[in-house]
Formats: sequence, C-alpha cells, structure tokens
Amino acid sequence: MIEGKNAYLKTDTLSFVLQDFEVIDSATIWLNTKHYGQFVYNPYTRIPKKILDYGAREVFLRGHFLVLETFAGALDFYDLNDQSLYNRFIGHKDKVTDLQFHLDGDKFATSSNDGTIRFWSLSTKQTLATFIPFKNEEFVLITGENYYLMSKGAMDEIGFKVKGNYYYPEQFDLKYNRPDLVLSKLQFSDKDLIQAYHQAYLKRLKKMNFREDQLRANFNLPQVQVLDRAKIPSKTSTYSIRLSLLLNDDLVPIDRINIWVNNVAVHGINGIDMRSRNALKIEENITVYLVDGKNKIEISVLNQSGIESYKEVMEIEKEGGNYVPKLYVAAIGTSKYEDARYNLNYADKDAEDLAFTFQQAKCFGEVKSLVLTNEEVKLENLAQIKTFFEQANINDIVVLFIAGHGVLDVDFNYFFATHDIDFKDPGKRGGPYEAIEKFLDSLKALKKLLFIDTCHSGELDKDEIKID
Repeated sequence: MIEGKNAYLKTDTLSFVLQDFEVIDSATIWLNTKHYGQFVYNPYTRIPKKILDYGAREVFLRGHFLVLETFAGALDFYDLNDQSLYNRFIGHKDKVTDLQFHLDGDKFATSSNDGTIRFWSLSTKQTLATFIPFKNEEFVLITGENYYLMSKGAMDEIGFKVKGNYYYPEQFDLKYNRPDLVLSKLQFSDKDLIQAYHQAYLKRLKKMNFREDQLRANFNLPQVQVLDRAKIPSKTSTYSIRLSLLLNDDLVPIDRINIWVNNVAVHGINGIDMRSRNALKIEENITVYLVDGKNKIEISVLNQSGIESYKEVMEIEKEGGNYVPKLYVAAIGTSKYEDARYNLNYADKDAEDLAFTFQQAKCFGEVKSLVLTNEEVKLENLAQIKTFFEQANINDIVVLFIAGHGVLDVDFNYFFATHDIDFKDPGKRGGPYEAIEKFLDSLKALKKLLFIDTCHSGELDKDEIKID
C-alpha cells in the first residue's frame, strides 16, 4: 500500500523491503531495494519486473531519467525511454544530498555530504567543475584540467597532489588561475565577463614576459638552494648579506630569480633575469639589502614554463638600527605647455602644495623634496628624479606625484604629458608609464608611493580596446 513518499509495500505483497521509490506514471512505480536490485512495479497487475541487479542509496526522477545514487556515491542515469543505463557519473566521495538540472536540460548540479557541489554535462558525460567552499565565505571552483577560479583567501586552503607529492597552488598560478576557462566550460556567465577575464590573463602574461605557448602542463618544479645557508647569521649589524644560490630544473631552463624582503618584491615583478642564459643549472651570487629590525627573506625561481619553485625562507635581524627613515618626495606638475591650447590651471600648484605639505611632517628623520613644474618638466630633466630617489636607502620612503595631462598614442599606450610634448605623437617627448613603473621597481627603498593625477591614469586598459 502506497501513501506518500514515506509509505512502503507490505512484505506480504512483495518479497522484499523497499529502500526508496519514485512514481513514474499512474501505472509505473520504480522500486529501489537495498539488497535485491531495482524493479518496475505496476500497481494494477501488482507484478514487479526486475530492471537492475544492484541496490541504491536513493533514487531521483529527473525528466526521462531515473537517477540512482549508489552506495559508493556514484550517480547512475537510467534512460526510461530507451530502457537502458545511459551513464555512471563518478565524483562525489559521500552521500549525494540533492540533484538539480539547469534550464537548458543538459547541465546539472549535485550537492553531497563530502562538502562539494559538482557541475556536470549530461551530453558529454563529464564533470564540468567542482565548487569547494571554505570558512569565511572563501571558495574555489576548479575544473578537471586543474583550471580554477577562486576567492582571494582560498589560496591558503588548497594545494595540488601529484604522485604523492603536495604543491602550493601559487607555484602553478600563472598557468592554472584561469577564471575565463572555468566560466567558459560552465557556460553560465555573460560573454563580456569571460572576455574580461581572458584579457586580464593575457595582460598578466605580457607583464611577466611570458607567452601562452610557453606554459606547459606539467608538475615538474624548478629548485633553488642557498648553498651557504649554514653560514648565514640570524643577526647582523650590516645592511646587506651575500647569498650563493644553486638554481636547477630537470626539464625546463631557468627564467628568473624572485626575491622578497618583508613581502616586497625587491626586483619587481620580473625579478632577476636568467632567461638569456637558457640553462637548466645556474650558480649565482646575489646581494640582499636589509632593513632595520626583522627581515623575512624569500627566494624562488621560475622556469620558462611559468612554474615556480618552493620558496627558500630565512629570517635575519638587522641589529643596532636607530635609523629614522627619511622621506623623499618628487612632485611634477605641468600647467603650461608649448602648445598653449592644452594649458591647465592647477597642476603646477598641486605639485608645489603636495611637496610643501609633506615637508611639514615631523615623523621622519628628514624630508627631502624635488619639485619640477611647467618648463622644467622635460624628458632630459626627469633624470634628476632618478638621481634624487637613488639617495634613498632600503629603510627610507619615496613618494612620486605627477599632475598634468595624460595622453594616449594610436596604440593606446599611456604617456605623461611633458611641457614640450607633441600631443599628436606623444611617444616622441612624453613620459611612458612603463618607464615610470620600471624605474620605481629599481629603487632600493621598499616603501614606495605613486600618485598620478592625469587623464587616462587608471580607467583605460589598452588591451580591451577594439578599433573597427
């Protein structure tokens, strides 16, 4: 007798106890037993017909599919139209708690007690991606090819396991951090969002001087070793240490050395170039400058496939440091141009006012300033800023302020407008942003601040511009 989902067929009617059932239509009920298999039952003839030989934890009716959750967590899709097993979907490690189809009728999602949500394709019979939530609303969405989209804090929650070895995700981030590929595979997101993610990926490759074809799908890690580590003191009174490094990779040539002091990349995003040597094994001596107090030094190498080594980490305390940091402020403001049609009212005054304001600060050992305005703002004079900032040591602070016009060339490259810039051809006499960024990266000071108060200083990305 059947009275709702919780009823059962009396054992005096059938020779088995039901685990679960689904009503297919008025004349067909799917019966799931734990030990005797799967049956189709006609309530009018009261005759069960055996369909499958194995039991299931639970059954779901979804369209013309009867879905059986096996006791191992797999999902068997039985096609009621063809009366055959369509496919077994394997992935969850524990009980499946729900199954819901997308409106397109092909993609479906399953939740499980294993703590994950999996997205599948019925037509391709593949897992599309797995959603893994963590504490504090962090998450990762990862495909079977290891491409992932993750929240900012999730990097600390996951890792790769290959042949029994565990790896941190940041070591492969350049290749596998691909939100564009994840969203493309799911086909849920707006095409403009996917394109924006793809452009961000290409921009990151370009900035790090890699091509997409260089990024290989392997888990071979380069290695870095500090050969004289045993001789490195835990405390020192000097402002630098010399390190002897051994860099090697079994398969792919070494590309660069990355060095951080107190979480600051002291050689910028591109590190110390090793690509030109095209070698699998390199011995290199480097000098690392120290700040007063604690210095956390991290060293890694990147190979030419974009794979990063484990970081060598050491801590050194610089003793005897009573140094009060100096502040170096360089302010550039251009209100008057050779082409007077582009004159401004306040850019020169803003530069002067900012420098004056910083000079009143009492928290620094000394405040040094350099101000260039109007006719002084020419490419030849900008070398003064480099000389000025090079006086700053690793403990000091540098501030660069730029105000005036920002101009784009025909390729949408940004240039700061110098006094004698040709506004129709800014590449001739303008100040390129890449040069400013590279210059700041080269400074010894760890604490650097850049202000740019111009047009196009932040809102435009040339890689996203299309010309019809």
